[in-house]
Amino acid sequence: MFLIVIGCSRQTIKLKFNRFSAYGDGKMHFSLEEALEEPASITKLELWHNQLEQLPNEIFAFINLRELNLMDNKFAELPAEISKFEHLEFISLIENELTKLPKEIGKLIHLKGLGLSSNQLSQLPPEIGGLTNLKSLLLNCNRLIQLPAEFRNLRNLQTLSLQRNQFWWEFPDEILHLTSLQNLDLGENFLTEIPSDITKLTNLQTLSLACNRLEQIPCEIGKLTALKYLDLHSNPIEYISPEIKNLVNLQSLVLYGIKLKRLPVEICELTNLHTLLLDRNHLSDLPSEITNLTNLSRLTLGMNEFIELPIEICMLTSLRELILTGNKLRFVPPEIGQLTNLEELRLDGNQLEMLPPEIARLTKLRMLILNDNNFSDEEIEKIKDLLPNTNIDNLKTDIDYSK
Repeated sequence: MFLIVIGCSRQTIKLKFNRFSAYGDGKMHFSLEEALEEPASITKLELWHNQLEQLPNEIFAFINLRELNLMDNKFAELPAEISKFEHLEFISLIENELTKLPKEIGKLIHLKGLGLSSNQLSQLPPEIGGLTNLKSLLLNCNRLIQLPAEFRNLRNLQTLSLQRNQFWWEFPDEILHLTSLQNLDLGENFLTEIPSDITKLTNLQTLSLACNRLEQIPCEIGKLTALKYLDLHSNPIEYISPEIKNLVNLQSLVLYGIKLKRLPVEICELTNLHTLLLDRNHLSDLPSEITNLTNLSRLTLGMNEFIELPIEICMLTSLRELILTGNKLRFVPPEIGQLTNLEELRLDGNQLEMLPPEIARLTKLRMLILNDNNFSDEEIEKIKDLLPNTNIDNLKTDIDYSK
Protein backbone atom coordinates (compact mmCIF):
# COMPACT_ATOMS: atom_id res chain seq x y z
CA MET A 1 0.00 0.00 0.00
CA PHE A 2 1.23 3.47 -0.93
CA LEU A 3 -0.31 5.99 1.48
CA ILE A 4 0.09 9.72 1.10
CA VAL A 5 -1.04 12.35 3.55
CA ILE A 6 -1.71 15.83 2.20
CA GLY A 7 -2.32 18.43 4.84
CA CYS A 8 -4.96 16.94 7.15
CA SER A 9 -6.39 14.63 4.51
CA ARG A 10 -5.28 11.10 3.65
CA GLN A 11 -5.24 9.58 0.19
CA THR A 12 -4.00 6.34 -1.30
CA ILE A 13 -2.01 6.05 -4.49
CA LYS A 14 -2.05 2.92 -6.59
CA LEU A 15 1.21 2.14 -8.35
CA LYS A 16 1.97 -0.86 -10.51
CA PHE A 17 3.46 -2.68 -7.49
CA ASN A 18 0.75 -1.61 -5.01
CA ARG A 19 -2.70 -2.63 -3.93
CA PHE A 20 -5.27 0.13 -4.06
CA SER A 21 -7.49 1.35 -1.27
CA ALA A 22 -9.05 4.71 -0.51
CA TYR A 23 -10.40 6.39 2.57
CA GLY A 24 -10.87 9.83 4.05
CA ASP A 25 -12.48 12.93 2.65
CA GLY A 26 -9.54 14.23 0.69
CA LYS A 27 -8.69 14.05 -2.97
CA MET A 28 -7.79 10.62 -4.24
CA HIS A 29 -4.70 10.02 -6.36
CA PHE A 30 -4.76 7.30 -8.95
CA SER A 31 -1.11 7.57 -9.92
CA LEU A 32 2.21 8.83 -8.67
CA GLU A 33 2.07 11.43 -11.41
CA GLU A 34 -1.04 12.96 -9.84
CA ALA A 35 0.62 13.10 -6.44
CA LEU A 36 3.59 14.88 -7.97
CA GLU A 37 1.34 17.72 -9.08
CA GLU A 38 1.47 19.02 -5.49
CA PRO A 39 4.56 17.40 -3.95
CA ALA A 40 5.25 20.11 -1.39
CA SER A 41 2.00 19.34 0.44
CA ILE A 42 2.78 15.67 1.05
CA THR A 43 3.84 14.99 4.65
CA LYS A 44 3.47 11.25 5.07
CA LEU A 45 4.41 8.42 2.74
CA GLU A 46 3.97 4.69 3.32
CA LEU A 47 5.62 2.18 1.03
CA TRP A 48 5.71 -0.81 3.36
CA HIS A 49 5.49 -4.44 2.21
CA ASN A 50 6.23 -3.87 -1.46
CA GLN A 51 9.48 -5.85 -1.96
CA LEU A 52 11.18 -2.66 -3.09
CA GLU A 53 14.94 -2.89 -3.58
CA GLN A 54 15.51 0.83 -4.12
CA LEU A 55 13.61 4.05 -3.60
CA PRO A 56 11.78 5.45 -6.63
CA ASN A 57 13.59 8.65 -7.59
CA GLU A 58 10.28 10.47 -7.91
CA ILE A 59 9.61 10.43 -4.17
CA PHE A 60 12.52 12.81 -3.52
CA ALA A 61 10.22 15.54 -4.81
CA PHE A 62 8.28 15.22 -1.54
CA ILE A 63 10.63 17.58 0.25
CA ASN A 64 8.29 18.25 3.17
CA LEU A 65 7.90 14.66 4.28
CA ARG A 66 7.59 14.25 8.05
CA GLU A 67 7.01 10.49 8.12
CA LEU A 68 8.35 7.77 5.83
CA ASN A 69 7.45 4.11 6.27
CA LEU A 70 9.63 1.71 4.26
CA MET A 71 9.06 -1.30 6.49
CA ASP A 72 9.16 -4.85 5.12
CA ASN A 73 10.90 -4.31 1.79
CA LYS A 74 14.22 -5.53 0.39
CA PHE A 75 16.49 -2.50 0.72
CA ALA A 76 20.14 -3.49 1.05
CA GLU A 77 21.22 0.14 1.31
CA LEU A 78 19.83 3.65 1.32
CA PRO A 79 20.86 6.29 -1.21
CA ALA A 80 22.70 9.39 -0.08
CA GLU A 81 19.72 11.36 -1.36
CA ILE A 82 17.84 10.38 1.79
CA SER A 83 19.28 13.59 3.23
CA LYS A 84 16.95 15.59 0.95
CA PHE A 85 14.13 14.83 3.37
CA GLU A 86 15.47 17.46 5.73
CA HIS A 87 12.16 17.82 7.60
CA LEU A 88 11.82 14.09 8.27
CA GLU A 89 10.85 13.25 11.85
CA PHE A 90 10.06 9.52 11.64
CA ILE A 91 11.41 6.81 9.37
CA SER A 92 10.88 3.06 9.60
CA LEU A 93 13.18 0.65 7.80
CA ILE A 94 12.25 -2.36 9.91
CA GLU A 95 12.46 -5.76 8.21
CA ASN A 96 14.69 -4.92 5.27
CA GLU A 97 18.12 -6.23 4.25
CA LEU A 98 20.29 -3.26 5.16
CA THR A 99 23.95 -4.03 5.70
CA LYS A 100 25.01 -0.42 6.22
CA LEU A 101 23.69 3.10 6.52
CA PRO A 102 24.90 6.09 4.48
CA LYS A 103 26.76 8.78 6.35
CA GLU A 104 24.09 11.20 5.08
CA ILE A 105 21.70 9.73 7.65
CA GLY A 106 23.33 12.14 10.08
CA LYS A 107 21.91 15.13 8.18
CA LEU A 108 18.34 14.23 9.18
CA ILE A 109 18.68 16.42 12.22
CA HIS A 110 14.93 16.63 12.90
CA LEU A 111 14.52 12.87 13.26
CA LYS A 112 12.72 11.84 16.41
CA GLY A 113 12.11 8.18 15.60
CA LEU A 114 14.28 5.75 13.63
CA GLY A 115 13.33 2.09 13.18
CA LEU A 116 16.09 -0.22 11.94
CA SER A 117 15.13 -3.52 13.55
CA SER A 118 15.46 -6.82 11.68
CA ASN A 119 18.17 -5.87 9.22
CA GLN A 120 21.76 -7.04 8.77
CA LEU A 121 23.66 -4.09 10.19
CA SER A 122 27.06 -4.93 11.65
CA GLN A 123 28.05 -1.32 12.34
CA LEU A 124 26.65 2.19 12.48
CA PRO A 125 28.27 5.23 10.86
CA PRO A 126 29.78 7.82 13.23
CA GLU A 127 27.44 10.38 11.66
CA ILE A 128 24.52 8.83 13.52
CA GLY A 129 25.71 10.90 16.44
CA GLY A 130 24.38 13.96 14.62
CA LEU A 131 20.76 12.89 15.25
CA THR A 132 20.62 14.84 18.46
CA ASN A 133 16.82 15.19 18.44
CA LEU A 134 16.30 11.43 18.24
CA LYS A 135 14.01 10.07 20.95
CA SER A 136 13.45 6.49 19.78
CA LEU A 137 15.97 4.17 18.10
CA LEU A 138 15.10 0.54 17.37
CA LEU A 139 18.05 -1.65 16.40
CA ASN A 140 17.02 -5.08 17.61
CA CYS A 141 17.73 -8.15 15.49
CA ASN A 142 20.86 -6.93 13.75
CA ARG A 143 24.54 -7.95 13.91
CA LEU A 144 26.04 -5.08 15.87
CA ILE A 145 29.10 -5.85 17.97
CA GLN A 146 29.88 -2.29 19.04
CA LEU A 147 28.63 1.27 18.84
CA PRO A 148 30.55 4.28 17.48
CA ALA A 149 31.91 6.72 20.05
CA GLU A 150 29.62 9.41 18.60
CA PHE A 151 26.62 7.39 19.73
CA ARG A 152 26.97 9.06 23.12
CA ASN A 153 25.85 12.35 21.53
CA LEU A 154 22.24 11.10 21.36
CA ARG A 155 21.49 12.85 24.64
CA ASN A 156 17.74 13.18 23.96
CA LEU A 157 17.25 9.47 23.30
CA GLN A 158 14.50 8.01 25.48
CA THR A 159 13.97 4.55 23.95
CA LEU A 160 16.79 2.29 22.74
CA SER A 161 16.34 -1.32 21.69
CA LEU A 162 19.43 -3.40 20.96
CA GLN A 163 17.92 -6.80 21.63
CA ARG A 164 19.37 -9.76 19.73
CA ASN A 165 22.63 -8.30 18.50
CA GLN A 166 26.16 -9.54 19.14
CA PHE A 167 27.50 -7.54 22.04
CA TRP A 168 30.02 -9.90 23.63
CA TRP A 169 30.78 -9.71 27.32
CA GLU A 170 30.83 -5.95 27.88
CA PHE A 171 27.94 -3.55 28.23
CA PRO A 172 28.36 -0.85 25.51
CA ASP A 173 29.97 2.09 27.30
CA GLU A 174 28.41 4.63 24.92
CA ILE A 175 24.96 3.87 26.33
CA LEU A 176 26.02 5.05 29.78
CA HIS A 177 26.17 8.65 28.48
CA LEU A 178 22.53 8.63 27.36
CA THR A 179 21.10 10.05 30.54
CA SER A 180 17.65 10.76 29.08
CA LEU A 181 17.02 7.06 28.45
CA GLN A 182 13.75 5.76 29.85
CA ASN A 183 13.52 2.41 28.04
CA LEU A 184 16.52 0.17 27.33
CA ASP A 185 16.48 -3.35 25.90
CA LEU A 186 19.75 -5.28 25.67
CA GLY A 187 18.21 -8.74 25.83
CA GLU A 188 19.56 -11.71 23.88
CA ASN A 189 23.15 -10.59 23.62
CA PHE A 190 26.18 -12.12 25.36
CA LEU A 191 26.66 -9.74 28.28
CA THR A 192 28.34 -11.11 31.38
CA GLU A 193 28.12 -8.16 33.76
CA ILE A 194 26.28 -4.95 34.52
CA PRO A 195 28.68 -1.99 34.87
CA SER A 196 28.63 0.07 38.05
CA ASP A 197 28.16 3.22 35.94
CA ILE A 198 24.67 2.09 35.02
CA THR A 199 23.72 4.34 37.91
CA LYS A 200 24.08 7.28 35.49
CA LEU A 201 20.86 6.20 33.77
CA THR A 202 18.69 7.66 36.49
CA ASN A 203 15.66 8.12 34.24
CA LEU A 204 15.35 4.45 33.25
CA GLN A 205 11.82 3.14 33.68
CA THR A 206 12.11 -0.15 31.77
CA LEU A 207 15.23 -2.29 31.54
CA SER A 208 15.54 -5.67 29.84
CA LEU A 209 18.73 -7.69 30.14
CA ALA A 210 17.04 -11.02 29.48
CA CYS A 211 18.79 -13.97 27.82
CA ASN A 212 22.36 -12.90 28.46
CA ARG A 213 25.08 -14.51 30.57
CA LEU A 214 24.73 -12.48 33.74
CA GLU A 215 25.69 -14.26 36.94
CA GLN A 216 25.19 -11.37 39.36
CA ILE A 217 22.83 -8.44 39.82
CA PRO A 218 25.09 -5.89 41.54
CA CYS A 219 24.16 -3.42 44.23
CA GLU A 220 24.24 -0.55 41.72
CA ILE A 221 20.96 -1.78 40.24
CA GLY A 222 19.28 -0.51 43.40
CA LYS A 223 20.07 3.07 42.48
CA LEU A 224 17.84 2.99 39.39
CA THR A 225 14.91 4.04 41.50
CA ALA A 226 12.74 5.20 38.59
CA LEU A 227 12.52 1.62 37.27
CA LYS A 228 9.02 0.25 36.79
CA TYR A 229 9.90 -2.83 34.73
CA LEU A 230 12.94 -5.07 35.12
CA ASP A 231 13.45 -8.20 33.01
CA LEU A 232 16.35 -10.51 33.89
CA HIS A 233 14.93 -13.82 32.72
CA SER A 234 17.03 -16.66 31.31
CA ASN A 235 20.36 -15.63 32.81
CA PRO A 236 22.52 -17.95 34.97
CA ILE A 237 22.10 -15.62 37.94
CA GLU A 238 23.59 -16.85 41.19
CA TYR A 239 23.32 -13.63 43.17
CA ILE A 240 20.84 -10.78 43.42
CA SER A 241 22.01 -7.87 45.55
CA PRO A 242 19.82 -7.00 48.56
CA GLU A 243 19.86 -3.45 47.18
CA ILE A 244 17.14 -4.52 44.79
CA LYS A 245 14.78 -3.55 47.61
CA ASN A 246 15.44 0.11 46.75
CA LEU A 247 13.52 -0.17 43.47
CA VAL A 248 10.46 1.17 45.22
CA ASN A 249 8.63 2.08 42.00
CA LEU A 250 9.04 -1.34 40.41
CA GLN A 251 5.78 -2.78 39.11
CA SER A 252 6.97 -5.77 37.04
CA LEU A 253 9.86 -8.10 37.83
CA VAL A 254 10.70 -10.94 35.45
CA LEU A 255 12.97 -13.60 36.94
CA TYR A 256 11.94 -16.82 35.26
CA GLY A 257 14.58 -19.28 34.14
CA ILE A 258 17.44 -17.99 36.31
CA LYS A 259 17.90 -21.08 38.55
CA LEU A 260 16.86 -19.41 41.79
CA LYS A 261 16.78 -21.80 44.77
CA ARG A 262 15.23 -19.23 47.05
CA LEU A 263 13.50 -15.93 46.54
CA PRO A 264 15.52 -13.10 48.10
CA VAL A 265 13.48 -11.73 50.96
CA GLU A 266 14.33 -8.18 49.83
CA ILE A 267 12.06 -8.62 46.83
CA CYS A 268 9.20 -8.79 49.28
CA GLU A 269 9.81 -5.12 50.09
CA LEU A 270 8.81 -4.06 46.57
CA THR A 271 5.26 -3.29 47.58
CA ASN A 272 4.32 -1.67 44.26
CA LEU A 273 4.86 -4.91 42.37
CA HIS A 274 1.91 -5.94 40.21
CA THR A 275 3.68 -8.73 38.28
CA LEU A 276 6.23 -11.26 39.53
CA LEU A 277 7.30 -14.00 37.11
CA LEU A 278 9.27 -16.84 38.71
CA ASP A 279 8.72 -19.82 36.42
CA ARG A 280 11.48 -22.35 35.68
CA ASN A 281 13.51 -21.91 38.82
CA HIS A 282 14.25 -24.33 41.69
CA LEU A 283 11.94 -22.85 44.30
CA SER A 284 10.25 -25.13 46.81
CA ASP A 285 8.98 -22.46 49.20
CA LEU A 286 8.55 -18.70 49.52
CA PRO A 287 9.53 -16.30 52.31
CA SER A 288 6.67 -15.48 54.64
CA GLU A 289 7.28 -11.81 53.86
CA ILE A 290 5.77 -12.29 50.42
CA THR A 291 2.49 -11.32 52.05
CA ASN A 292 3.79 -7.73 51.92
CA LEU A 293 3.15 -7.71 48.16
CA THR A 294 -0.45 -6.64 48.58
CA ASN A 295 -0.68 -5.12 45.08
CA LEU A 296 0.45 -8.27 43.29
CA SER A 297 -2.05 -9.25 40.60
CA ARG A 298 0.03 -11.72 38.58
CA LEU A 299 2.26 -14.42 40.07
CA THR A 300 3.77 -17.24 38.01
CA LEU A 301 5.54 -20.15 39.70
CA GLY A 302 5.38 -22.79 37.00
CA MET A 303 8.05 -25.48 36.64
CA ASN A 304 9.47 -25.16 40.13
CA GLU A 305 9.66 -27.73 42.94
CA PHE A 306 6.67 -26.94 45.13
CA ILE A 307 5.16 -29.98 46.85
CA GLU A 308 2.45 -27.93 48.50
CA LEU A 309 1.01 -24.52 47.82
CA PRO A 310 2.65 -21.99 50.18
CA ILE A 311 -0.10 -20.75 52.47
CA GLU A 312 1.27 -17.21 52.15
CA ILE A 313 0.12 -17.06 48.54
CA CYS A 314 -3.46 -17.34 49.74
CA MET A 315 -3.06 -14.00 51.51
CA LEU A 316 -2.28 -12.14 48.27
CA THR A 317 -5.89 -11.19 47.75
CA SER A 318 -5.24 -8.87 44.80
CA LEU A 319 -4.11 -11.80 42.66
CA ARG A 320 -5.92 -12.18 39.36
CA GLU A 321 -3.58 -14.72 37.76
CA LEU A 322 -1.78 -17.56 39.54
CA ILE A 323 0.33 -20.07 37.58
CA LEU A 324 1.53 -23.23 39.32
CA THR A 325 2.02 -25.42 36.25
CA GLY A 326 4.48 -28.31 36.39
CA ASN A 327 5.28 -28.54 40.09
CA LYS A 328 4.76 -31.53 42.42
CA LEU A 329 1.65 -30.33 44.19
CA ARG A 330 -0.40 -32.99 45.94
CA PHE A 331 -2.57 -30.67 48.00
CA VAL A 332 -4.27 -27.28 47.68
CA PRO A 333 -5.23 -25.74 51.05
CA PRO A 334 -8.76 -24.51 51.75
CA GLU A 335 -7.33 -20.99 52.12
CA ILE A 336 -7.28 -20.84 48.31
CA GLY A 337 -10.82 -19.56 48.71
CA GLN A 338 -9.44 -16.25 49.98
CA LEU A 339 -8.24 -15.36 46.48
CA THR A 340 -11.62 -13.99 45.48
CA ASN A 341 -10.22 -11.76 42.71
CA LEU A 342 -8.60 -14.66 40.90
CA GLU A 343 -9.51 -14.89 37.20
CA GLU A 344 -7.03 -17.51 35.97
CA LEU A 345 -5.62 -20.45 37.90
CA ARG A 346 -3.27 -22.99 36.31
CA LEU A 347 -2.61 -26.20 38.23
CA ASP A 348 -1.74 -28.43 35.27
CA GLY A 349 1.13 -30.89 35.43
CA ASN A 350 0.94 -31.62 39.16
CA GLN A 351 -0.13 -34.63 41.24
CA LEU A 352 -3.50 -33.39 42.50
CA GLU A 353 -6.45 -35.68 43.14
CA MET A 354 -8.90 -33.17 44.56
CA LEU A 355 -9.55 -29.48 45.25
CA PRO A 356 -11.09 -28.15 48.47
CA PRO A 357 -14.77 -27.09 48.42
CA GLU A 358 -13.63 -23.55 49.25
CA ILE A 359 -12.72 -23.23 45.58
CA ALA A 360 -16.36 -22.28 45.10
CA ARG A 361 -15.58 -18.85 46.56
CA LEU A 362 -13.57 -17.97 43.43
CA THR A 363 -16.60 -16.52 41.68
CA LYS A 364 -14.51 -14.39 39.30
CA LEU A 365 -12.51 -17.36 38.04
CA ARG A 366 -12.79 -17.53 34.25
CA MET A 367 -10.23 -20.26 33.55
CA LEU A 368 -9.07 -23.25 35.56
CA ILE A 369 -6.47 -25.53 33.95
CA LEU A 370 -6.20 -28.98 35.56
CA ASN A 371 -4.57 -30.97 32.75
CA ASP A 372 -2.20 -33.81 33.60
CA ASN A 373 -3.18 -34.40 37.21
CA ASN A 374 -4.83 -37.41 38.91
CA PHE A 375 -8.43 -36.23 39.17
CA SER A 376 -11.18 -38.80 38.88
CA ASP A 377 -14.15 -38.09 36.65
CA GLU A 378 -16.30 -37.80 39.75
CA GLU A 379 -14.00 -35.17 41.27
CA ILE A 380 -14.01 -33.14 38.05
CA GLU A 381 -17.79 -33.12 38.09
CA LYS A 382 -17.75 -31.85 41.69
CA ILE A 383 -15.38 -29.05 40.69
CA LYS A 384 -17.63 -28.12 37.79
CA ASP A 385 -20.61 -27.91 40.13
CA LEU A 386 -18.63 -25.68 42.47
CA LEU A 387 -17.55 -23.39 39.62
CA PRO A 388 -20.44 -23.33 37.14
CA ASN A 389 -19.21 -20.20 35.34
CA THR A 390 -15.59 -21.26 34.93
CA ASN A 391 -13.99 -22.82 31.85
CA ILE A 392 -12.28 -25.96 33.13
CA ASP A 393 -9.71 -27.98 31.18
CA ASN A 394 -8.84 -31.48 32.33
CA LEU A 395 -6.95 -33.30 29.59
CA LYS A 396 -4.13 -35.75 29.37
CA THR A 397 -1.36 -34.32 27.23
CA ASP A 398 2.18 -35.23 26.20
CA ILE A 399 3.71 -32.07 27.66
CA ASP A 400 7.07 -32.56 29.34
CA TYR A 401 6.84 -30.21 32.32
CA SER A 402 10.49 -30.69 33.19
CA LYS A 403 11.66 -28.64 30.19
